[in-house]
Formats: sequence, structure tokens, C-alpha cells
Amino acid sequence: MGKSVKVQIQDWIDEVRDDKLDGAYVVGRPLYTDRYCRLDVQGLTSDEPQQFNLQVQVNNGCPNTTMAKLKPWTVAFCLAPMDEPWTPAQIKEALKATVTGYKVTPPKVSNKVDPEDTKDSMKKGKGKKK
Repeated sequence: MGKSVKVQIQDWIDEVRDDKLDGAYVVGRPLYTDRYCRLDVQGLTSDEPQQFNLQVQVNNGCPNTTMAKLKPWTVAFCLAPMDEPWTPAQIKEALKATVTGYKVTPPKVSNKVDPEDTKDSMKKGKGKKK
């Protein structure tokens, strides 16, 4: 018998390269993507301290038919601190803890970002350009 969709998504999260989870995120840009899923920065929380809203979503054209049934919904999420970045292992564990094998409902956050804040975070190494 094959792996459950929950385990497949958790395995996908484990395969995300650690250098993609270094805390230097740009809102609205994928951190990692392949044929199956993508890990996006969906926005920042509006409360203090601010946190990044990271979400895993199944991609259109996913070759895994079981996982493809979950597109385009969020299948994992976490709120990662902006001021004291988590390690890649902490982010992966937080993401995997939310995987149910079904659509999950992430928290609502603001995706409005002041362009000046983005410029400042780029200078401080908290964001990166592609």
C-alpha cells in the first residue's frame, strides 16, 4: 500500500532545501517550488511581533493524482517569527504539524507591505531579491 497523502506532503516538506528557509523572505514570492507543491510567503501578521505566514500549496499539474485533488488549497502552514528567525528544522516541524491530508485553513494575515519596510529589510539581510 502506498503512502497516505499526509505522509507524502510531510515528505515533500522534508525535501525543501534548508537554504530556502534562511529567514530572508520576500512577501508574495515562492520560497521553493517543484512540480508537486510550492512553499509561499503569503504575508505578514499585523500584530507585534510580526510573523511570516508560510504556506504549502499543491501546484496545478501536480503529477501525483492523490495530491492533485488538493490543489489549489493550502495543505500546510506556519507563522514564523520575523525578528528571531527559526531554524529550517523548526519551520519544517511547524509546517508538518499542520498537515492533515486535507485542505487546511491558515490564519488571516495582512499581505500589505510598506515598500520602505521591504527596502529596509533587504538592506538588513531580512529579504532577498530574485
